[in-house]
Amino acid sequence: NVEARVSDAKKYKQIWLKAENKRKNFNGIKISDINESFKALADQYNLSASSITISVPEILKDGVYNRQALDVHLVNCIVTFDAITDRMAIDFINNFLDTLPGYVVISDFSIKKNKKEGYNDNDLVNISAGKVTGLTSAKVSFSWYFLKHKIIRNSTIGDETKK
Repeated sequence: NVEARVSDAKKYKQIWLKAENKRKNFNGIKISDINESFKALADQYNLSASSITISVPEILKDGVYNRQALDVHLVNCIVTFDAITDRMAIDFINNFLDTLPGYVVISDFSIKKNKKEGYNDNDLVNISAGKVTGLTSAKVSFSWYFLKHKIIRNSTIGDETKK
């Protein structure tokens, strides 16, 4: 049992050393910041009908997530939007997910073309006038894991300290 734990510790240490700094962010998240980032990128990519649904963060405590100094938080998200092209949809998702600290695991990703015949003259006029309507719909469901220092409560003093 001890040898297995030592082996796991060595493996996790190598993964930790290779991880990007963004993945090792311990500051937690603010939902308002995530919503603002999402909206700003959606505007930048001229998306329409964009929405994001974010679950309440859940602290994982079982198995590999049971750590002495860190809490692993899980947030489930669903993003839906309409874009002009599938390429813009994919670029948007890549850029948005890059703004999130921690680790993202995509569970579902779908893109469908709303207009099978493509752009007509009226669509091109609307696009050039800034009246963008999405010709491609996308939906992405993902689980987002991020780390936060555990807060240890000292029952005799009542103060909080990071471990």
